[in-house]
Amino acid sequence: MKKTALLIDGGWFCKGLGKLLKLPNGWPSAAQVIKNARAVLQADEELFRIFYYDCEPYDREVTNPVDGSKFHYATSLAHKARKQFFFDLSQTEFVALRRGKLKARGWEFSKPYRNSSSNHSDLC
Repeated sequence: MKKTALLIDGGWFCKGLGKLLKLPNGWPSAAQVIKNARAVLQADEELFRIFYYDCEPYDREVTNPVDGSKFHYATSLAHKARKQFFFDLSQTEFVALRRGKLKARGWEFSKPYRNSSSNHSDLC
């Protein structure tokens, strides 16, 4: 048996897996990620380790550039769910969780919103 390491880009893998499995919230559980990652192993391969790479969920406060409202990501349900997801993954045998840091780089409006006289017909 060959020992095999799997390298997973977490954000890309989870987004695609959520679509593939047609999950209602769009995001798989840690168990679903591990099950589907193991599914790629061939008959002559034995799992050595899964290296799962992803960034921590964004946890800062941002100001909406349109209406000036503030939103603190750390208080969102999505943030709490991602933290639990990472905890579950970190407790799984054969998984090495590697986390990066997400940086906000400001806002950029799409073309129709730059010109207030636009009739937005190019959005349809």
